[in-house]
Amino acid sequence: QIEQRIEPAKRAAHSVSKRLQACLQGQCGSEMDKRVKKLPLMALSTTMAESFKELDTESSLGKALEMGCCIQSSLAKILAEFEITLEHDVLQPLNKLSEEELPIILKRKKTLQKLISDWNTIKSR
Repeated sequence: QIEQRIEPAKRAAHSVSKRLQACLQGQCGSEMDKRVKKLPLMALSTTMAESFKELDTESSLGKALEMGCCIQSSLAKILAEFEITLEHDVLQPLNKLSEEELPIILKRKKTLQKLISDWNTIKSR
């Protein structure tokens, strides 16, 4: 009966973990600075920064690009922080559950069943 509960839990933890990892835009396990630099939002911010430098600082397009650059940079940092937190608080525990803890429970359950069987055999003698 426990196998009927553990196997679906293991599959669910594994599937959700893989889907969450696929949703991440940054590189898994990388440091904050490296992650931020590789985000598409940061690439957009950099392009906007380069573009507004070529324009008149008083032009409305220049001001819009400068503001957009700051916003995109902030969004990239917020996204990177969120992804790091998600990895630490959700993905790592899910992976540990599906890859380590649930298999250990199944292994111990089988060991317990064998010991009970052995005990019953010895008792019946």
